[in-house]
Amino acid sequence: MKSSIRFTLLLASGLSLLPLLAVEQATSAVGAQAQPAAKKETADQHQSNLYDCRNGWPSCDASKLTPSELRDAAAARKMRNVEDCMDGYSKCDASALTEPQKASVTRAKRQRNQEDCIRGRACDDSHLTGTEAAAIDRGRHGRNLEDCLSGFGPCDHGKLSVAEGRSVAAGEHDRNLSDCRSGRGSCDRARLTPREVESVSVAQRDRNVDDCMNVSHSCDHSSLTPRQNRAVAVAEHRRNLDRCESGLDPCDPSKLTAAETRSVDLVTRRRNRSDCIAGYHSCDRGALTPADVKAVLAADRSRNYEACLYGDHSCDPSQLTPVEARRVAAAGRHPR
Repeated sequence: MKSSIRFTLLLASGLSLLPLLAVEQATSAVGAQAQPAAKKETADQHQSNLYDCRNGWPSCDASKLTPSELRDAAAARKMRNVEDCMDGYSKCDASALTEPQKASVTRAKRQRNQEDCIRGRACDDSHLTGTEAAAIDRGRHGRNLEDCLSGFGPCDHGKLSVAEGRSVAAGEHDRNLSDCRSGRGSCDRARLTPREVESVSVAQRDRNVDDCMNVSHSCDHSSLTPRQNRAVAVAEHRRNLDRCESGLDPCDPSKLTAAETRSVDLVTRRRNRSDCIAGYHSCDRGALTPADVKAVLAADRSRNYEACLYGDHSCDPSQLTPVEARRVAAAGRHPR
């Protein structure tokens, strides 16, 4: 229903521009008589000009429009102006509105202002009715209370009731206690009770132990108890042993026991043997035992034979046995 009324207002308003466009057309026609005959415009050019006129663009040449098109363009421009005014755009020309249209625009403006107030945006309270102002005040109060309780956004404590103030204060105290226990910079120890200060100190010591166990830069060894220092030392020793056995840095062999050193050496030799057999670049052939060397050479020959059999560029024909060479030749493969 609302859309129908608005469309009727827009359509009716189009007629008000007809006299003006008619004068413009007549003036253009007189000027055209004094000019040489212009080249006849194409259908596409005519449609493009009509489109420009309907949109009120400077490129519009009203003298090239038919009377019907003039009326259509005038109506379109009038409708667009009404829409601009209804939407609150700065290009609105209020002087071109009829009285009913002005009333509709005023109602739309009040509605936009009310919606802005409801959503907490900049608005003009003086344009609200008493009922609207009361409802919006309740909404503002609720948003402020929510901001105060959550600790997010601006909180105006002066607008809280006594009961709300107590609830907000309790929430702020709990958040501060949580910040202190977590070691956050927003912690305010001055607001803690003596018992809370002690609980925060315990949490801080526990957090320091965790930091030391996990080799965090914030670890403070001087704050550890003898028992905690021993636990941290055991954890550090275990990590060093794991890195040494995995061949990772940093590994400090000087911190290993004799048994751990033998274990690391065994794991290292096995890993190197596996790398050499697989043909990895990390292979250290100088660290192989005679038995390992035989196994690695056998793996080398096997890989070379497969490379030659499939014509891979890594094939070394000189390393093939006579039987392997005949098989490669029979397969018609030639190193690439």
